[in-house]
Amino acid sequence: MMLLGVLAMAYAAIVLCPQTPAGRYLRALLVDPLVAWLMKLSAAKIIVHLGLLAVFAAMLFVVRNSELVILVGQAIPELLTWLVAIDGITFLELTVAIWLVTSNARVRAAMRTARLATWRWSVRRVSWVATRLRVARERPKRTSARKPEVQSSDDDEHPAGASAFA
Repeated sequence: MMLLGVLAMAYAAIVLCPQTPAGRYLRALLVDPLVAWLMKLSAAKIIVHLGLLAVFAAMLFVVRNSELVILVGQAIPELLTWLVAIDGITFLELTVAIWLVTSNARVRAAMRTARLATWRWSVRRVSWVATRLRVARERPKRTSARKPEVQSSDDDEHPAGASAFA
C-alpha cells in the first residue's frame, strides 16, 4: 500500500512539477522507458502476451482444488509480512532518495562555500608567509655585538712590559 502511495507521489511530481529536476528525473526514470517499450510492441506481441495471460488464468482455474493452492494459501500470512516489510523499506529508501535529490543543491552550495573559505584561508596564509619572507629579506642583517677591545688606561710613554714602579 505504501508503494502505491509513493508511486502516486512520484506521478504527482511528474505531472505537477515537470520542469523541476526531481520531476524531470522521475519522468526519465519511470515514464520514458515504459513509453519506449510500448512503442516497440507490435500486434503480434500483444496477442502473445494476452495468450500467456489466458493460459495462466486457465491454470489457476484448473488447480484451484489442488494441494498447491492450499500450500500457497497457508503461506499467505508470511508472504504478506514479507511484502509489507519490503514495502516499508522501499518507502523509506524512496523518501531518503527524494530528500537527497532535493538537498543536493544545498549540499553543493555548502561545499562551494567551504572550498571558497579554505581557498581564502590558504591565500591569506601564503600571502602572510610571503610577506614575512620578503620583510626578512629586505631587512638589513644585524651584526653581532662584539665587545670593543679594551684599551689600556696607561697614557705614559714607556715600552710595554716595563715596570711602572721602576
